[in-house]
Amino acid sequence: MRTYIIKPATATIFSALIIALTLTDFGLTIFAVREHRQIVRLSPRPVGGMAPGVAVPTLIGTSLANNEAWRVTPSGSKGLVLLVFRESCHFREINWTSWNAPFGLGSKVRPVLVTLDPSVSQQYQVTHPLVTSALTLTAVGKDTVGALDLNLTPQTIIIRNGVVEHDWVGVLNSDQIAQVKTTLAAMR
Repeated sequence: MRTYIIKPATATIFSALIIALTLTDFGLTIFAVREHRQIVRLSPRPVGGMAPGVAVPTLIGTSLANNEAWRVTPSGSKGLVLLVFRESCHFREINWTSWNAPFGLGSKVRPVLVTLDPSVSQQYQVTHPLVTSALTLTAVGKDTVGALDLNLTPQTIIIRNGVVEHDWVGVLNSDQIAQVKTTLAAMR
């Protein structure tokens, strides 16, 4: 059996090399995290949604509760919240949790829900009571969907004095939920 003897100078150089590589790895990790944050911050918002300040046209659809035609005219309202959803949306459960926080039971703000589906299943209504407790419009015309740019779901739109104040496309994060609550408090 052969034995190897490592000289102290070699061990010192090897240790210094390991320490240098570890510090380099640590520095590159910090750099990558900072770059990722910068990319996320500068990323464009998802395609779709209405720009703030855009006048909102009349929303025409059928009430889920009684199958009657409804017209919601945002220009005559001080404050209006539209929650746009699809039963088939992959993010629906996460987003309903976000919507229940500011609009659920006990909330003073009653949103108008808009589904891009022709109807809503009974099971979905049972699972999400907000669908039956608020005005929910189905069978919204393609012209209305196009005019309001409601093609993506979920979408949360706050309208004040007939113009878009905020429009969030996608699942609301905790900062956006806080912003929704602050905006709603100012509307009261």
